[in-house]
Amino acid sequence: MLHCKTNIGGIFGVSDTMKYHAYELAHAMVSPWRIASQGLRYHLDFPFNPFSATPLARSISAACTVFERLTDRYGKPEWRIDETRIDGQIVPVNIRSVRLKPFCNLIHFERDTSAIGRRDDPKVLIVAPMSGHYATLLRGTVEAMIREHDVYVTDWIDAREVPTFEGTFDLDDFMDYIIEFTEFLGPDLHIMAVCQPAVPCLAATAIMASRDAPYQPVSLTMMGGPIDTRRNPTVVNRLAEEKPLSWFEQNVISHVPFPNPGFMRRVYPGFIQLTGFMTMNLERHREAHWKLFEHLVEGDDDSVAQHERFYDEYLAVMDLPAEFYLQTVETAFQTHALPDGNMMHRDELVDCSQIRNTSIITIEGENDDICGIGQTEAAHVICTNVAPEDRFHYVQPGVGHYGVFNGKRWRTEIQPRIRDQIRAAEKRRHALKSGGAVAAAFDGRAGMRVVVLFPDGRVSDRQAHQLCCWSDNVLSLRVQGSFDDCQALVKAAMADDELTARHRFSSANSINIGRLLPQSTYYAYASLVHFRRTGRRPGFIIPTGNLGNAFACIMAREMGLPIGPVILATNANRTIADYFETLEWLPRASLQTLASAMDVGNPSNMERLRSLVGDAEVLRERLGVLAVSDDLIRAAIRRDFDEFGFATCPHTATATHTWRQLDDDLRAEHDWILVATAHPAKFETIVEPLIGTTVPLPQGLSDILSRPSRSIAIDATLSALDTALSDFFSA
Repeated sequence: MLHCKTNIGGIFGVSDTMKYHAYELAHAMVSPWRIASQGLRYHLDFPFNPFSATPLARSISAACTVFERLTDRYGKPEWRIDETRIDGQIVPVNIRSVRLKPFCNLIHFERDTSAIGRRDDPKVLIVAPMSGHYATLLRGTVEAMIREHDVYVTDWIDAREVPTFEGTFDLDDFMDYIIEFTEFLGPDLHIMAVCQPAVPCLAATAIMASRDAPYQPVSLTMMGGPIDTRRNPTVVNRLAEEKPLSWFEQNVISHVPFPNPGFMRRVYPGFIQLTGFMTMNLERHREAHWKLFEHLVEGDDDSVAQHERFYDEYLAVMDLPAEFYLQTVETAFQTHALPDGNMMHRDELVDCSQIRNTSIITIEGENDDICGIGQTEAAHVICTNVAPEDRFHYVQPGVGHYGVFNGKRWRTEIQPRIRDQIRAAEKRRHALKSGGAVAAAFDGRAGMRVVVLFPDGRVSDRQAHQLCCWSDNVLSLRVQGSFDDCQALVKAAMADDELTARHRFSSANSINIGRLLPQSTYYAYASLVHFRRTGRRPGFIIPTGNLGNAFACIMAREMGLPIGPVILATNANRTIADYFETLEWLPRASLQTLASAMDVGNPSNMERLRSLVGDAEVLRERLGVLAVSDDLIRAAIRRDFDEFGFATCPHTATATHTWRQLDDDLRAEHDWILVATAHPAKFETIVEPLIGTTVPLPQGLSDILSRPSRSIAIDATLSALDTALSDFFSA
C-alpha cells in the first residue's frame, strides 16, 4: 500500500522528468516483441497445427504467454460484482456513481430491493487506500460486506488522468473528501478505512467532532492503518524515517508525460510503486510466474485462471498526486503528527480527544510486515474520550497485511466481528433516541396527540427529561404515585366507555398486543441469526417488570423459533419470583429500587403469559426467574465494568447478575443473550460513583437534554386524568 515502498527511486539513473519518459519508451520498444510473441503463440496454439500438442510447442507457447503478461500494461480492473446472496436468495447489484469529484468517484453498490424488499442494513462507507492499486483491490472486502450492509466505496482516480487545471490534491483534500462524503451520505453512517486511509479518516472524524458536525460517523473501523508507526516499526517504516522528505521528492516524483490527460502533473508514478511492491517479495513473484509457465504447459486451466485473476489486479497500478504522497510520508511516517497531537488540517488542530460519539474499531494482522502490531491500536490511546463500550480491538492470528481485508480469514473471522461491532455501535447510538418512544415517534406530527404518564420522582432526572421534552402535540403527566398507579390509570381509562368515546384514544404500551407483536421479531431475528451461525439455540436473560418484553420473547419461542431457556431477571419487587416459588399469585404495592422501570408489583402481562403457556407449575418448568436486590445490582455494575470494560444500567445489571448465578452446566449448555434495556448515561447518578468514571453522553441523549422540558403533575385518579385529557384535547 502507500507505506510499503522501498528504495527504488534511483535505479532508473535519470532525472525525475525523464523517468516517466524512459518508462513509456521502454514499453514502446517492447511492443514489436509483444506482437511477434502473440503471432508465434497464435500459430502454436492453432487447433489444426499438428505440432500444437507437442511438449516443445506447449513450452514455447507458455513462454510467450508469460512474456506477454510480464510486459503488458494493466488498466483499471472491473469490479465484477453483479450479484450477492442474502438469506439464500440471489440479489442483483447495480454499481452506481453517486458523487463525482476530480480525484474520486463515490460509488454505491445498490442491491435490488425488488428482489429482497427494503432492508434496514447499516450504511457503510469503505474508504479504499489511495496507495497505488485501484479500489477494486477491495473486491473481496466489498463482496463480504454487501450481504448485510448498504455499501459505498471511494473509487480513487488515476492522477495521470486528471488534468492540471483541476488543481492539486493533498492529505488535507483527502480529509475534505471524507467530510464531504459523510455529510452527503447523512446520518447513521459507518466508515471503514482500509490501510493508509486510517490516518486521514481518523483525523477527519476528529475535525467533524471538533466542529460538532450534525453528521458524525457512528463507528470508524481502521484496518492495518499506520496511526503510530513508532510501534513495532517495519522495514518500510524505517525507510520512511531514515530518508529526508527531499530524498522522496527527488527520487520518486515525476511529471506525467504527454499525451496523458494529466500531462505535467507531479505524481508518484504507479510503475515505481509496482517496482517497490515486486522487489519486496521478488522471490515469491518469480516462483509464481515459473509455476504459471508449468501450469500452461500442463494445461492446468484452473491454476492459470487463478494466477491471472490475482496478477490482473496486482499489476494494475495508478499514479498518486505528488502532494498527497509527500504530505502523507511526512505526517504519518516522519513527524508522527497525529499520535503526538500536532497534526493540522489546514488551520485547524486535529484533536482526537474531541471524538466522543463515534465507536473506534481497530483490526490488525499478526504477521503484517507493512503495518506492525500496535500501530493501528494506537488510535485507542489518542481517542481519550471514547467510552470503553465504544472501543474494540482485534488481532487476527496468521494473516499478513492483505489478509486483514481479503481472503478466507477476512470472510470467516474478521468481517463477522466488524459486522457485529457495527450493529452494536448503531444500537448504542439509537438506544437513547427511542427514549419516550411513542412521544418521539409522533412528536410534531399533525393530527396526532400523545399522552405520556410516568411516576413523579421514580425515574432518573434524565429519564424524566426524555419524557417531557416534546412538541405541543405531546402531553407529559407526572403521576403522584407508582408505575402500578400509572398502569392502573391507563387500564381504567381504556375500560371507561364514555371516556374512550369522548377522547378516542388507544394504548401504546405493553397493555396493547400491537406493541408486543413487533417486539417479538427482535427475538425471532436474534435467535435465527445465532442458530444459523452456530447450530445452537440461544438462551435469553430478560430484565422485566411488567413482563411485556419477556412475553414477546416467549411468543417467539411458542411460534417455533430456535430459542432455548428464557430466564426473567427482576428487581426487589418479588411478585413474579414469589409466584414461581409458592404457586400463589399475590400482587402487591411496588417498592422503589435502583432499576426504576421495573418497579412493578402487579405485572399486567402475567394474565397473557398464563394463557399462552400455562399455570404456575407449567411456567416454572418453562421459565426461570431470579429477583435481584439493589446491593446485588450495585455489585453487578462494578463487576461488569471491571471484567468487561463497559458500564451497565441498573436494569441490565439484573441480567448480568442472573447470568453469573446460572448453574455451570446450564451456562455451558447454551449460548446466552442478555437483553440490555437502557443506556447507563440515563442513570449517571447511580452508575458513575460505582465505576469511578464518567459515562459519556451519546449524541442522541445529548440532543434530547438540550431541549426544554415541560410537564403537568396530576393525582393518581381517573378524574384527574380525565381533566388533564379534556384540557389537552380541547386546546
